[in-house]
Amino acid sequence: MFDLSTLPPDPWAWPELTNAQISELAEIGTHSESPFCQYYAVRQCLDLKARIEAGDGFSTLEAVRLCGNAGLKMPLWLSHVFNRKYMAVVSFQALSWDAPESFGRPYPKGTNKAAKAKKRRLAVRVYLEIKMALKMRPNEAVSKALFEEAGSKLGLGATLAEEYYYSEKKKWEEPGLVSALSPLIVAVANTNPANIPKVAGLRKRPK
Repeated sequence: MFDLSTLPPDPWAWPELTNAQISELAEIGTHSESPFCQYYAVRQCLDLKARIEAGDGFSTLEAVRLCGNAGLKMPLWLSHVFNRKYMAVVSFQALSWDAPESFGRPYPKGTNKAAKAKKRRLAVRVYLEIKMALKMRPNEAVSKALFEEAGSKLGLGATLAEEYYYSEKKKWEEPGLVSALSPLIVAVANTNPANIPKVAGLRKRPK
């Protein structure tokens, strides 16, 4: 059994853990301030760091949210960027939070709000439906029939289910994140996707 006492007190100082160790963290609990969610939040913030330091306001706010949700102290590099963008409005360098000097426009002009909200709500469920089907029927290939099966449970056609699946597959199985996500995938693979645990930062990787 993984001994949590071997980790430094500050989650930002934790080393990269093995899949087995992360799975043990997940077994302890997945509430927002659990060691599992704190580990995940730190890894997500570090994954966003390059974009944040390049000036991406959306990623900056996402990292602040991750820290707050997991009960983490913000690292100085994040605090400095956040304060600079916040103070741009306070000091009248910018007159709006979505000004380029501040956090910037979160979505491009003309974004279809309803379509984006629908994808955000259902894409991960399509992904998990297909993952569960493949787990139960390991010899089955990912096919149109499988997309029809998963989509029908959620009121989606095969084409949209396919689009959602590959969008989530890219996020969940992207190198560098798979080790942090794998315990959660295992945990939900035997449950109803409607009851996905509320893990810090789970669905917030802006494109």
